[in-house]
Amino acid sequence: MLRQAGQDAVILPDPTSIAWLLNIRGRDLPFLPVALCFAILHADATVDLFIDIARIDDAVRSHLGTSVRVHMPADMEQILQTMHGKTVRLDPARCPIWFASTLKNVEATLAEGTDPCLMPRACKTPAELDGMRRAHLLDGIALCRFLYWVEAHGVGKTEAAISDHLLALRREAETCIGPSFHTIAGSGPNAAIMHYAPTAEQCSVVQADAFLLVDSGGQYTCATTDVTRTVWLGAGTPPEDWKKQYTCVLQGLIALDQAVFPAGTHGYRLDPLARLALWKEGLDFDHGAGHGVGSCLSVHEWPLGFTRRPVLDPLHEHMVMTNEPGFYAPGSHGMRLENQMETCLAYKTETGDYLRFKTLTLTPY
Repeated sequence: MLRQAGQDAVILPDPTSIAWLLNIRGRDLPFLPVALCFAILHADATVDLFIDIARIDDAVRSHLGTSVRVHMPADMEQILQTMHGKTVRLDPARCPIWFASTLKNVEATLAEGTDPCLMPRACKTPAELDGMRRAHLLDGIALCRFLYWVEAHGVGKTEAAISDHLLALRREAETCIGPSFHTIAGSGPNAAIMHYAPTAEQCSVVQADAFLLVDSGGQYTCATTDVTRTVWLGAGTPPEDWKKQYTCVLQGLIALDQAVFPAGTHGYRLDPLARLALWKEGLDFDHGAGHGVGSCLSVHEWPLGFTRRPVLDPLHEHMVMTNEPGFYAPGSHGMRLENQMETCLAYKTETGDYLRFKTLTLTPY
């Protein structure tokens, strides 16, 4: 890819790209299993990795092999100075300006471009897809147990306690290494806050006769999960207009789930499918209908997404996305449903391939 573009190297400032490229993971950040580092990928497929060498044990060295040269971060400028006269790609939107300044000082030619790991990372390998399926089986077991528990015992518990109980159930799987993001567990009016994050110090008690929205995910050694369910707790029933809103959200999820479309379609063209049932009732939601998901990496994996913005990265086979329509009435209630899906081949025609989605999530509504 670099050689075809006439480039000698690319700066990789994103630890998730480096983790994917070298198949390494770390624990430097909450929720995201990466090691903080930088790297230079060269056109000859060798890599200069900049990380505290003391953290690299014999097993990691053996895994990295001879094509990866490990340096201390302080050596970065010295290595960049060897790139005199070379053409180096970097993404100015994501790469610290120090790299561009240093390379200019050694008279390297700068070529603006995107991270070459992004789209290959988005197309999952057979092993990664198998890991996704295994993780969702474990995740589904934990969530089924959680839904049973929360319907029987959730009312009167705090939202933070709800989150803690779900994480404890997930952690019973040996391959679960933690949550993939801060669990959103909102009861009543808090369910209308799209990115609500309860803590033990600041949360509410789960109400009866109200919706409880729980958006959560797990990091497993083989995959990353993200799933949302909204349940009604209490002896009563929701008002009729709330039932209608929930039905529209579910219809939106089903519409996107059942889509068939030409390979190479952009995600933003499919986003309206998740909204159409809501639009017919004069309703909508103020977030994307879905995003890419990494493989034991970021739960929000750039650049894929179902959004209203014209994101121009096309959809191909073996990508993993979320499907998450919702509706939010500020100060009153909110609801969202979310599954993960894999893009699969639907059929081939003389004019090209068509794709469909296959749901990975194994959790009832």
